[in-house]
Amino acid sequence: EAKEFAEKFVESQGLTYVHGFNDAAIIAGAGTVALEVLEEVPDLDAVVVPVGGGGLIAGVGIAMKALRPAAKVIGVEPVRAASFDEALRVGAPKRIVMDPTLADGLAVPEVGARAFALARSRVDSIVTVGEELISLAILRLVEMQHGVVEGAGASPLAALLSGQLPELAGK
Repeated sequence: EAKEFAEKFVESQGLTYVHGFNDAAIIAGAGTVALEVLEEVPDLDAVVVPVGGGGLIAGVGIAMKALRPAAKVIGVEPVRAASFDEALRVGAPKRIVMDPTLADGLAVPEVGARAFALARSRVDSIVTVGEELISLAILRLVEMQHGVVEGAGASPLAALLSGQLPELAGK
């Protein structure tokens, strides 16, 4: 509803709408995350990226595959809001029915078309995680890093705790 209101407002006022995850400049900006990660860990094996609308993983995927093609780009979504996984399954963005999730920042019912088109060939795999693992990851981050993060930020750790990425053990 907010997006529909914003689009009408932009049109009525002659403004420009910048989409939060499907705009080219937003996706390019998201790619700078990969540049920062590679500065810190130039020989990394993989990056695990939370996925909502797809803009972050599109930007990270573009930069990572350009600069370190051997690195795996792995996406993680909550089971209750796995719109990117569904888009991969059917070959295009598709609106899904979601359930509430602790990873509220990833709760997007349809991945962005531009983001999906850019990311799909650069993402090596997608894993989905349930609420129990997301809550455990939040707890582990409190314990280990003394910081409280929203479920979206804890989702990559949840993916690692899930056992779905055995190839990353010890890395």
